[in-house]
Amino acid sequence: MFFLIDTYKRINFVFNKTFKSYIPLLFLFILLTFLELLSIGLVVPYVNLILNPESLFSSKSFAVIKDFITINKSLDLQNLIIPFSFLFGIIFLFKTIFIIFVRTQIQKFSLVNQKNLQIELMQAYQNMEYVEFSKKKQSEYIRNIRELSANSRDCLEMGLRVLSEFIIILAIVIFLIFIDPVPLIIISLIILLSILTYNFFLKPMAVKWGKEKTDATKIIYQSVDDSFRGFKSIQSLKKQNFFSEFLKRGVNKIFKNDLKSSIIISSPRYFLELTLVIFLVCYLSLNILIKGPDNNILTTLIIFAVAGLRILPSAAIISNGILTIGYCNEPLKIIYSDLQKYKNKKNLLEKQFFKNQINFMSAIELKNVSFNYDNSSKKILDDVNFTLKKNDFIGLVGNTGSGKTTFVDILLGFLKPTKGKILVDTKEKDARTLNYFLNIGYLPQENFIINDTLVTNITLNYKKEEIDKKKNSRYFKFFRVK
Repeated sequence: MFFLIDTYKRINFVFNKTFKSYIPLLFLFILLTFLELLSIGLVVPYVNLILNPESLFSSKSFAVIKDFITINKSLDLQNLIIPFSFLFGIIFLFKTIFIIFVRTQIQKFSLVNQKNLQIELMQAYQNMEYVEFSKKKQSEYIRNIRELSANSRDCLEMGLRVLSEFIIILAIVIFLIFIDPVPLIIISLIILLSILTYNFFLKPMAVKWGKEKTDATKIIYQSVDDSFRGFKSIQSLKKQNFFSEFLKRGVNKIFKNDLKSSIIISSPRYFLELTLVIFLVCYLSLNILIKGPDNNILTTLIIFAVAGLRILPSAAIISNGILTIGYCNEPLKIIYSDLQKYKNKKNLLEKQFFKNQINFMSAIELKNVSFNYDNSSKKILDDVNFTLKKNDFIGLVGNTGSGKTTFVDILLGFLKPTKGKILVDTKEKDARTLNYFLNIGYLPQENFIINDTLVTNITLNYKKEEIDKKKNSRYFKFFRVK
């Protein structure tokens, strides 16, 4: 139970939800529950109307709805079969359509929130500090946005389905109390104990397999990313098998964990069906042996059987849902942790940027700057002093690994010096704010070309109306862009 409460809190944080966000869906769940009760309540009087019309007024099921229906006893009840059958069919048809509608709304709600989560994750990762960003491989960020956001959506969707089915089961149980509380209590205890036992033993396994799958997806995304980035080197060295084997490790782990999880997630329904059938047979047999044949027992058995046909799928969905949430809990934790760390970085950086914009007039100075990476005592830069004056043209020369890239990264604000100061026009500035970035052109070592038009590559803007053609006219002219 505490596991589900913690998951609910994480889901609300990850998808920016509060209880109010779920009220429209809750309203649909309650309407669906009413239709389920109505369809179950009409089954027994309908059966009695067909098999034994005279017993309709004395049946327990009719006693539940007789206050809402007025029938002239002198009327030939058999004449009601056709209109009652039509009404019965219409109600079940409407219920079926409404069930599909509710399921669609749950899926739509979940998919819309996944879409928003992917955008939010992208923005959060883009506004990370470079040091933090470089601690993970790019393939991990791709995996989180694509794969783990879908797993988080599964948690949201299954949580809503569990809630929907729980409301339906609760309403049906209350309805059955008025029919016959004794068999209801017995079967409810059996089903509840079965679900609790099933989840007690299997939920930890689902959580474990979910974590193993998450680790395996990391291997897959990393191997694919590495193999395509080093395509020419891999072909020239004839090392294709190395990356194929690396990928195979990941896909084999996912196969094994998905197979095991699918077995335990799909099996509760069949186990519950077996439990219900055994109970109904035993209950009917014992009553016939003790009391003899009794129409009331048959009526009760019919309504319990019909209710059971609806309760069983709901109980299976609840059990499956809890196991699925456990299986997807590790991805949700990762997304939750990342958003906690990086969610507000964008707004913070924008505030710092507009608050402390710099008009570079004279010089940028590095004073006694040293730098070493976390968990490493080796200094990449050691007590460096440097001055870059306006309009200077300077080249950095040095051996591989001598710190040229690190020096430029500090100058651009990607890295914060371990020691020393950065001065812009004699004023000390925090390198991490990137406040003077608008005044610096940066051409990285890696090619950065997106799969789009030249205009989009030049402006990095998809909205044509926002493109400043005057400002970019010389670039357009150089590339012969109209």
